[in-house]
Amino acid sequence: MPVIINLSKSDSSVPWGFRLYGGKDFGSPLTVQRINPGSIAAKCGLEIGDNISSIDSVSTTGLKHKEAQDLIVKAGNNIQLTICRGDEIPVRPADQTVVIEQTTVG
Repeated sequence: MPVIINLSKSDSSVPWGFRLYGGKDFGSPLTVQRINPGSIAAKCGLEIGDNISSIDSVSTTGLKHKEAQDLIVKAGNNIQLTICRGDEIPVRPADQTVVIEQTTVG
């Protein structure tokens, strides 16, 4: 089931605390590669191996790695990620979506 994670921070110098790999140019889904301990990403429940299916409602299907990075930077201090875990199919009915709210840090 897709999970929507809303991350928020009050200080733009604070990193989100995750690293991605993949993208159209790498021939693999955009996936979380690393989570920094104690980071906003860690506190909201983002996990290594999570597939990012959208960034602020923009589908990551067909996005190059740099395009995804640019969307994250452009998001500023608030970002919404839709993720799928394991072998889940990215598209599911809206009534099966889980929303996780992250409080502001910093």
